[in-house]
Amino acid sequence: MEQSAPPEPYRTGDDRFPDTIERRIYAAFPVRKAQPVIKVWSHRPPFLHLALFFAAYVLGCGFAQALAIVPGISVSIWPPGGVFVATLILAPVPSWPWWMLAGCLAEMFAQFVWFHSPLAAGFLIYVGNAIAAALGASLMNRACGRPVRLESLQEVLAFVVLCAGIAPVASATVGSAVLAWFGVKSQTFAAVWPLFWIGDATGILLVAPLALVMLRNWRSKTRLSAAQWMEAGVLGLVFLGAAALSISNHYLPFAYIIMPPLLWAAVRFEFKGVAVALSLLALLTMALTISGASQFVGDPESQRERQIMLQLFLAISAFSALIVAAISRQHQQALLIARESERSLRELVETLPAMIYCADARGEPTYRSRLLRDFLGFKSEDIGKTRLAELLPAVIHPDDLAAVQERYARSLPSGEPYALKHRIRRFDGEYRWVETRMAAMRDADGKIVQWNGVAVDIDDEMQAQQALRNRERELSQLVDMVPVHIRRLSPEGETIFFNKRLIDFVGMDAMELSRCGKNGLTETIKALIHPDDAASLGETIRHSLATGKGYATKYRVRRADGVYRWMEGRGEPLRDQNGTIVQMVRDFHRYRR
Repeated sequence: MEQSAPPEPYRTGDDRFPDTIERRIYAAFPVRKAQPVIKVWSHRPPFLHLALFFAAYVLGCGFAQALAIVPGISVSIWPPGGVFVATLILAPVPSWPWWMLAGCLAEMFAQFVWFHSPLAAGFLIYVGNAIAAALGASLMNRACGRPVRLESLQEVLAFVVLCAGIAPVASATVGSAVLAWFGVKSQTFAAVWPLFWIGDATGILLVAPLALVMLRNWRSKTRLSAAQWMEAGVLGLVFLGAAALSISNHYLPFAYIIMPPLLWAAVRFEFKGVAVALSLLALLTMALTISGASQFVGDPESQRERQIMLQLFLAISAFSALIVAAISRQHQQALLIARESERSLRELVETLPAMIYCADARGEPTYRSRLLRDFLGFKSEDIGKTRLAELLPAVIHPDDLAAVQERYARSLPSGEPYALKHRIRRFDGEYRWVETRMAAMRDADGKIVQWNGVAVDIDDEMQAQQALRNRERELSQLVDMVPVHIRRLSPEGETIFFNKRLIDFVGMDAMELSRCGKNGLTETIKALIHPDDAASLGETIRHSLATGKGYATKYRVRRADGVYRWMEGRGEPLRDQNGTIVQMVRDFHRYRR
């Protein structure tokens, strides 16, 4: 007995259920495939990098604690924010949890060593710092894209606004609220928030550029010449001296005397110089402030204002230096692009299969391409040494020199384009024909600033044209020597050529025959053919032109002395490659009965 096949088991995925109701249920509630889980462990940074980040964070906390000298307030400049932001800007997003964990451990360690705040308060303050760092890095990467190099004015402005302006709002808000909530040193939210915000912003401006430079150029070697190293040493001494004088309260009351050497570092050494200079400025400021020798240290009543002045001093110094460094970098990049474009253009001109030359407004040579230098036998260093009055007689054929000089004399004052064919001397002494063209380049006011020209070797073409003219002359002589009268007609029957024997026979010059030809076949026949033969000859020629068939006939032609002589004439059509009649060649000679 035949058994039926077992029912097909239900399957998921792209297979359909056999039952219509179940198929509808599956269509309404499809089974989604499980998304691959990103393994955080696979994105773990090297432990050495995490340890360095931990150490930099803790040292930054110590720096902040050293400058927290406002009575009753525990906040100051916050360098860990700069370390945190720079790290997250450069690190892949999947690795951020590891940096968050390392930062949390560093914050807890710093709270235990430096700040002695409640652990819960320290953790919540760290949460605000982490939110600010993640916010600043996310906004920066979104605005500028990866990798952020902090090398353009656009990136610097974005960094200042997003990382040092907007991101610290989160950390200042959370941190001030935590300090007020836990009552750390009886600090209020309104009193702490401005110092918290400007302290975090200043820390980011001071430390993040240095961290970005160090992390991005960790393995690259600094390539400075001996002169640049010497300049860097002199600049360092000047910078430290100016910083000591400006920050100390014993010499100068005006702290911004530090700006000239700081901007010098920004212009000459760009972001690397700025990062090093700001780090030295921050360390020197901390040392003098701790020792009490800084002008930012005062009596308890004015210490809050002095703290704000210290933060503004460092923030403005960092902001100004970063802006100048960005402008300097863009200027250098623009110069490099211009030099590269000039080099590419020069290489293009040097490789063109034409002899290029340039001259100033007076026509004096300023540039010759490699092909022209090789052609004339000049060296690169000879350009500009030979004046125009000396150059032309040295390279132009004596027979063409007067025409070239006259053309130059007419074009240079007026700016009229120059075009002429002449012979120039090659390096081996041989003269070759060239076609030179020169045009004036003008400025915005229409004044001639430069002449640009090209010379093309056309000697082979000139030789071919001369050979063609020689062959035409030889053929013309041959046609004139043939003992028959030859005449060529256009497809309309007009005479376009007579050989010398025909001209001598009829006693008319070429101009008279041409005038007859211009009036058509009828006038030519009327002028040369016997009246009794004119009609039949005209009909024969027209029939031949229309059908393309040759003809042979006898007729009388008027001789130079007025006597009509019997001639035997033949005509054959001359066709082009398409078979179209372009001429009718006729010849006739004396008919002998």
